[in-house]
Amino acid sequence: MALEPAVARHVGGSYPHNNDYRVVGRRVVAKYKLWRRRRVLLRHYPRPLESLLDVSCSTGYFTLEAAGRASCLRAHGIDVDGVDLEAARSVARHLGSRARFDQERLHEVAEHLEDRGGAYQLVLLLNAYPYLLMGSHRDERRYDSHEVIFEALADVCGDRLLFSNRVELSVLPRNMQARAAELGIGADEYCEGRVRAAAERRFRVEDAGRVGRIPLWILSPRRPARP
Repeated sequence: MALEPAVARHVGGSYPHNNDYRVVGRRVVAKYKLWRRRRVLLRHYPRPLESLLDVSCSTGYFTLEAAGRASCLRAHGIDVDGVDLEAARSVARHLGSRARFDQERLHEVAEHLEDRGGAYQLVLLLNAYPYLLMGSHRDERRYDSHEVIFEALADVCGDRLLFSNRVELSVLPRNMQARAAELGIGADEYCEGRVRAAAERRFRVEDAGRVGRIPLWILSPRRPARP
C-alpha cells in the first residue's frame, strides 16, 4: 500500500527543506539537501549504532533511518510540532518501523529515562539549539540558560552528542534575532564562547568541521550518564 499522498508531500517538501525525504518501498531516502547533511553526520555515528535520540526531529528522517538498522534497538524522536510528528508516525506505521515519536521537551525525556532503557548512545541536536534557549512561534516555552540545556543533554546522552547549530546571534535567521531582542538576549549571551563554555562543563567538545555552513561539534559526556 502506498504512503498517503498528503504525508508524502509533507515529508518531501515542508520547511525546512534540509529535512526532506521520500519513502521508497520500505526505505526512507534523503533528498539532496538532507543527503548532504546525512553524509557528514554519518561519519561520526558510533558503530554499531545501538540507540538514538533526535532532539527536534522534525518529520523524523534520522530516527526512521536509525530504526531501520538491525543494531539499533531504540530510535526515538521528539519535537514540539504535532503536525510534523504525526507525519513521522504515519511513515513509521507505513514502514512497520519501531521508531518512536513523542511530542516532548528535552527535560521530559530526561525525567523518564529509567522507563525507556536509560541514556541514548547517540543524541542529535541539529539546527535546533536557538529554539531551546528562546522558544519559537510554534512553542514559546524555553529553557532559562545554556547551562540548563546542556545539563539535560548530559542526562540523556550515553556516549556521543552530535551538535550542529548556529552559535552566533548575527547568523541566526531574522525571526530568531528579533525574538532574541524581545527576550533581551544579546550577542554577548548568544555567542560561541558562551555556548561552548556551557557545553564544556558537561562534555568534552571536539570540533568536527561543518555541516554546510554550520559548525559541527562532537560532545562526549564528562561523567557517566544517569542509568
